[in-house]
Amino acid sequence: MPAFTENLAIAAESIRTHKLRAALTVLGLTMGVATLITVMTIVQGANLYIEQKVANLGTNVFQIGRMPFAVMDFKAMSKATRNKNITADDLQAAAALCRHCQYVGAQVSTTISPHYRDKELQDSSLQGQTSNMSEIDTRTIVAGRYFNEPEEQHATPVCVIGDKLVSEFFPSSP
Repeated sequence: MPAFTENLAIAAESIRTHKLRAALTVLGLTMGVATLITVMTIVQGANLYIEQKVANLGTNVFQIGRMPFAVMDFKAMSKATRNKNITADDLQAAAALCRHCQYVGAQVSTTISPHYRDKELQDSSLQGQTSNMSEIDTRTIVAGRYFNEPEEQHATPVCVIGDKLVSEFFPSSP
């Protein structure tokens, strides 16, 4: 059996004489490892996204929606677009027929580009909610409050804004 140093010499000689083969082998291994790391990072990011979405709901909440809760498949997403929109009548029916539901609320969301004076933000989330979502939603408000039922009934022009809008549009506010 050849000694370790002899094996090392044979390997070095093989690399020296077949430079292109050695370079392509190193390139292939590098690309394979980089691809594996990229795929694992994407999977971990998707898992974290789903965990955060579920954690934000709480332990005693279920959600009914037109679109999937977490989208992982374009086919499922395109199929869900054919579902009917959920209406206020559907919300009232769920509230009336669900004997074990303490709260039934609704939320709709879209993406907008809000602007104020000379500033504009790209791709901000706009969410419309029923007033009782303050009881259901697990997020906390740092300053201000959720709107209440009389404000909802009278369509009072009030809103809750996030940290990013506050820091971009109202930097001098506390």
